[in-house]
Order: sequence, then structure tokens, then C-alpha cells
Amino acid sequence: MTTSTIEFDSPRSSAEMPAFDAGRFEQVSERHAQIVTLMNQYSLDAVLLRDRANFSWVTTGGEPCPSGSGRCVASILVTPEARVVLCHDSNAPWLFDKELSELGFLVKERPWTESPCVLQEDVCRGRQMGIDVPNGNARNLSEELQSLRLSRSDRELQSLRISGKKLTHAVEATARGFSPGDSEREIAGQLSHRLWKQGLEPIQVRICGDGREKRYRTGGNSRDAVMRHAVIRAIVRKDGLHLGSTRTVVFGQCDETLIENYQLASFVLATAMRFTQFGFRIEETWRKAARIFEKFGQPDEWRRAPQAEILGYAPQEIVITPQEQRTFPDRSICYWHPNVGGIEVGDSVIARQGGFEKITLSENWPLLSIRSGVDNINVPGILIREVPPGSA
Repeated sequence: MTTSTIEFDSPRSSAEMPAFDAGRFEQVSERHAQIVTLMNQYSLDAVLLRDRANFSWVTTGGEPCPSGSGRCVASILVTPEARVVLCHDSNAPWLFDKELSELGFLVKERPWTESPCVLQEDVCRGRQMGIDVPNGNARNLSEELQSLRLSRSDRELQSLRISGKKLTHAVEATARGFSPGDSEREIAGQLSHRLWKQGLEPIQVRICGDGREKRYRTGGNSRDAVMRHAVIRAIVRKDGLHLGSTRTVVFGQCDETLIENYQLASFVLATAMRFTQFGFRIEETWRKAARIFEKFGQPDEWRRAPQAEILGYAPQEIVITPQEQRTFPDRSICYWHPNVGGIEVGDSVIARQGGFEKITLSENWPLLSIRSGVDNINVPGILIREVPPGSA
């Protein structure tokens, strides 16, 4: 196999060239070494990374998918000596200017008229291969790679804290800013605009309200207008990592059922966050949250919709269920969003040794203080907005 360096038609100005990031380069090198350890463990010559999550993990935030396409335009071949990007010649300039600059990657490219599979098959031929997507006789390393990418570095945590503030600001600003009569799709558009403006890629934006959320616990945004209340939910991607936030807003007076459902969801959220800690068994944390549903007389309510996921370089690394046998990885991201009667409250937290860290902190938003054991835990409350004249 031969490799080449990128040559550009015209030189870039210094303003166009990203500054060298020594911390990111060091992290990429560490992850390269982790993959080499896997190769030695299974007597492999190389590993081919085709999954978007693994591409972003090994590059510490590189994006292989053009915005909005969801289609990976590059893969990475890792050998003990090199890390090589495989792509079309039309994609290489963007990848190496904007995503992978000065990170030690080589490139092997082909014309855009050729299927990417041809190049991938060429570089794998005659080698003992590992791969992250099941393919023929190559060893499937998807589980091993997922385990490697679940824990966050100091550098990643700092990025997540910044992204968490931006996400929460966008969700809460949308809740404060839309008008009664706006459709769910219009509100979703307002939120998406705010997210893109903050440099956050919307992965899921969901608006549901006025009682429709009880029937449609999951799904898309409809043409229906929001007049009384709305649940606003977003999962975003920044630097390859995902996090989520959910808020509820009401126009005028809350009805009693909505308040009761929100209180239960808030108690579940506080309990679940308290026991989201490094080394805790996920099934045990789930049982503690499920006891809150039982205590409030709704033991089966959690069965109607997913309640939480561990996020990371994939939008769903682990779906939290009663059967999950694993423990919370150190510094993993968990997005709890308890759903009761369709009413939902949600925050993203980092599982740490001896406690959790919330990263979707509210700015100017009502808070509820929930007593959980010996701790008082703040969770988002319901934003009550006045009904504008003429919109009732």
C-alpha cells in the first residue's frame, strides 16, 4: 500500500490554517496505541474503522459526515505504524483542512466515481483484519471499541461543559420565545436555528404538546399548533460527542394532572442522577428509579417510553434498561429524561467516582429542589408563561 500527502491547488493563508493542538494530537496518539493493543491481543495486522462513532473517537472529534447527510465519506485504516484516511479525492481537502489538520494522519484517496468499498477491499487484502462493522471473515471489534470510547478525558469534559451550557441556553430560549399557535415544526425550526448558530449539530429535536405527548411518547414534529404547553427536547453533537436536554413550558395555569406527572418525573430524575456514579451497576440505579414510580402509584409507567441512555461518540451507546448488567463507566455521559404521561424532564450528567456532575445547567429557569436521601438535588421546573392577549 502506498500513501500520499495532500497537495492543494493554492496555498492557504495563515488565517485559514487551524492552530496546532498539542493536546488533541497527544490524545489521538494515545487512542492509536489503544487500537494497536487490540491488534496485538488478537494477532491482527490492521483495523479498519468505518463507523462514524469510532472515526470521531480516534480523531477526538473529527467529522466524517458532511452536515445533514448522515453518510460517512471516509474511513480510517490503523496499523501499528500509521493511521490512514481512506476517502474520495473530492473529500480530502475538507477533511484535512477542517477536521484532521496536523494530527498525524496520512491519506489514500481514489476518484469520486469509484465505490469506497473498492479502496477498502484493496487495503485489507492479504491482511489479518479487525473491523468495527461486521464484514466477512474480519474480526468484529465493535464491542471492544465501544468500551474504549465510553470514558471521557479531561479535554472532552471541558468541551462538554461548554456545549452543555449552549444546549441548555438554546432549549430554554426557545421555550421562552415561541408564540402560542406556533406549530411543533415551527418551534423545532426555531430551536434548530439556535443550535446551529451555537455550533451544535441537532441530532434529535422534538416538540410535542397540548396532550399529544401522552399518546406519542416518541416520534417526529407535527403541523399541530401548541396553545397550552409543550415538551421541548434536543440531542446535539459537538466535537463528535452527544448530549441532551429536555424542558417543559406551560401557558397560563398548569392543570393538576400535568403537575402531578411532572413532580413524579422530577423525583425520578433526581434519584437517577444521584445514583449515576462510576462503578455503580446500571440495573441497581434503574431499580432505585423504578421504586419512585412504584411509590407514586405508577409502577408500570416507565414501560411506555425509554427513560435514559448513555451517550458518547454515538447518540445511544447504551440504552438504560432493567436488564443492563454493566456498570457506569468512569466519566461517561448519561442523559436521564423520565417520561410520565408524556410529560418529560431531562438533563445530561457525568458519572464520577462518588457522585455525578450535571452539564446541562439551567440559566434563567425555575428549579425544583428534590430531597433524595441526605442530598438536595436541583432539577428543572416548569416554566409558566403568561398567555398573550388575543391568543387564548
